[in-house]
Amino acid sequence: MITQSLYSKSVTLTLSFMCIFFLKGQNPTNRQIGFHLGTDLGIHTINSSYWLTNRYIVKNTLKIDPKEWKVPVLDDFSKTTLTKQHAWASDYTLQVALILSLIQTDQYKSLKTTRNFANLWVQNLLFTANLTQSAKIVFQRKRPYTRNPNFVSDGANDHFYSFFSGHSSMTAAAAATSIWMAYRYPSSKTSKITAWASTGLALTTGVLRITAGKHYPSDVIMGWAIGTGVSILNGWIHEKL
Repeated sequence: MITQSLYSKSVTLTLSFMCIFFLKGQNPTNRQIGFHLGTDLGIHTINSSYWLTNRYIVKNTLKIDPKEWKVPVLDDFSKTTLTKQHAWASDYTLQVALILSLIQTDQYKSLKTTRNFANLWVQNLLFTANLTQSAKIVFQRKRPYTRNPNFVSDGANDHFYSFFSGHSSMTAAAAATSIWMAYRYPSSKTSKITAWASTGLALTTGVLRITAGKHYPSDVIMGWAIGTGVSILNGWIHEKL
């Protein structure tokens, strides 16, 4: 019953969120996504430096201080049992969501738009991944399954990497980039289908992370929000280039 309720609420929340940002007043013929070599090289350089900084912190200066905190009511839907089958399934839905989103690069009528979409897609995912890793390092929130009385720690950092969900943020970034492009630029008839398919998989991935005991609902919702927000902001920046 809890799982069904969680699925229902997640579906309603995600679809409403996406509709607000992408379906109102879109005219795909009046915009052009920009590409500026200097600016985009700068963004990629920042992303690379950001990634290297995260790696250095994890390997050399990270102090483990795991925290256990909950968002009232919302996180009562979490599971304290690790379900590996759901965790594995979320890995697969993550991969398929990214692949579907990337396939969209071949569905635009203009080669220039295709190139710019691929550039935007890479930037959005890298920056989202970096933000996610930084949040995990800073907050060090213990995963739900660590609250299980039978849990025995093996010392892995992953035990306190709950906030926020990387699977959710990455799939949301990919899906939001696809939706953004599909509704704002001329493309093939199947672009919207693949965009919404990747959105559905982003939803599924987030729910699976909760039912797997890997994340609290607040972890997943924040991941969706960050991934979507990064894509909207970077898309807006590139329309101004």
